[in-house]
Amino acid sequence: MSAPDHVVVPRLTSRNWVFWTAGTAVAVVAIAAYYGITQPENRWAAVLVVAGTAITALGVVSARTWIEPATGTVGRRLFWCLQRRARLSSATSVSLVNNRAGGLHLGIKHRRTLYVPVLALTDYVERSQSPEILNLLADQIDTHVPRARSTAFLLRRQANFIAAGGAAPDSPLATMTSRGTLNAAKAGGIGGLAD
Repeated sequence: MSAPDHVVVPRLTSRNWVFWTAGTAVAVVAIAAYYGITQPENRWAAVLVVAGTAITALGVVSARTWIEPATGTVGRRLFWCLQRRARLSSATSVSLVNNRAGGLHLGIKHRRTLYVPVLALTDYVERSQSPEILNLLADQIDTHVPRARSTAFLLRRQANFIAAGGAAPDSPLATMTSRGTLNAAKAGGIGGLAD
């Protein structure tokens, strides 16, 4: 049996996140429609808001990230047609990046950075990638980007913690997120960030 040519990286979402996001989009469209109907002079703005909400929703629904293990390539597709691929071996840097909104991503930098979700700790999502995905990313880094072995080590540490039944908010990478940093500060300042 041959290995798959690509492995899809799951989205880090939850049922609460889906309901909250869908509810927000519906509320924005309803408010824009109300103002478009009751204030005809502002109809152009309502149309822009509805169009922007629809485009954003399509972007979120269509987003897909994958890994091609045979070539050490990571890909991302938006709107079913806009695609970017990045070879790890030619990246100028590969590191874990805090998105300042409770998320931690593997950033693969070429001319632009391609992001792979690793951990999400928000009010609506508390999820880590599976040990299989984390170990696959670490293996790809070890093979194609030896200078980023410290990043591979952190991914493996996270994988071992999750595989042992640990929860995402208590995981080794949690302190690297905005939420983890705030919680560490509450627990005793910057000293709380150390293991």
